[in-house]
Amino acid sequence: MNRIKQSILTLTLLFIFKLAFAGTPSLTLADSLAKEILENEGLYTVMGGLKPVSTVLQFGFGIDTVTQEYLDGKQVEGKLKEFNKVLSLLENEEIGFALLPFKAVHGDKRIFQIMVYHRESLRQLIAGHDSFFLKRGVLPDMTFPQIIAMVEFGESMERFRAYGYLFGYPDHAVDFFVEASESFNKTKEFVERDFFQIPVSSKAEGHFVYAVPKGYEPQEIDLRLRAKAGQLLESYAYLKSSRKPNEEKYPYLDLYLEMREPENQVSWSKFKNMQDSAESLVQ
Repeated sequence: MNRIKQSILTLTLLFIFKLAFAGTPSLTLADSLAKEILENEGLYTVMGGLKPVSTVLQFGFGIDTVTQEYLDGKQVEGKLKEFNKVLSLLENEEIGFALLPFKAVHGDKRIFQIMVYHRESLRQLIAGHDSFFLKRGVLPDMTFPQIIAMVEFGESMERFRAYGYLFGYPDHAVDFFVEASESFNKTKEFVERDFFQIPVSSKAEGHFVYAVPKGYEPQEIDLRLRAKAGQLLESYAYLKSSRKPNEEKYPYLDLYLEMREPENQVSWSKFKNMQDSAESLVQ
């Protein structure tokens, strides 16, 4: 799609947003969510599904510590409705969102999370780990809200493993984290570890990251994952630099809507074909 046609499509989508959110601050919220996605690990989900699932945002509501009832139920209901309305318009046939609470409650707040997922990448992931997911009643064609609700409210070690797979961590990293957690539960001794970091636009460390054994030397699978992410990050940086954010009221929403369209997606199949070029970067 040429730049003129793309600009017309983006303006059309923004017009739809403005109609849907007339008289509300939701366009600002949509732009804020788009920024959280693109500037952090969600970029690797929306740009072709390298990371099948990513956390976008976490937020909490005050609760009574005895009854665990919300202090202001109407505020909670209103905020969740606003988030769901925005997320429904950020979705398309490739990208979806889910909003749900964490099972555990700590202190005086109940924490919710917004997650973004790549539909085809998620299906491929579930099918590729069918021996784990099938035992838990999870099938590739199930909706993500169904899947994540089963994961979040499952047994803790199964929850750790499922989240590890969903977040796109290599199997060896998922195995290590689960085994280290099981060891700690038995011995109460913390298993020493290092962390493998994959940069995102906002920070070099702390977002797309997973635990590995202490002294671990990165393997080909780790370096290939970092190289693929690097290619996407470079593409995103170029797209962002080609725009004029000071002239746009909702710059990240505008950019997100353009990048989200199928014509601009890096397909899942193309990611599989990127292996050779990524390997050349790690040799």
